[in-house]
Amino acid sequence: MAWKHLGGLPADLEFHGREIWNGTRHWAGKWCDKRIAVYEDAMQLLDTCDIDIAHASIDKAGLHNRYNGAADENSYRPALQFCSRRWTPTARR
Repeated sequence: MAWKHLGGLPADLEFHGREIWNGTRHWAGKWCDKRIAVYEDAMQLLDTCDIDIAHASIDKAGLHNRYNGAADENSYRPALQFCSRRWTPTARR
């Protein structure tokens, strides 16, 4: 997919939605319609490979208030922990 949209495979390429959406890093200079095509190809790849997506979000202000700022640096961890516990094949539901 990178070859198709970037004309090559940069060694440091990671697909980040924010970078694609905002046209930054490897996506700088690409018109909006070209960047949207990247999303469309990614969505098709998910379907082709039968990949499921799990999502969790964190209320950073609530987390900050609850733990007096102690969790600010690692606020992504509760979302990651939730997803990994909730969506593993052996997890109880």
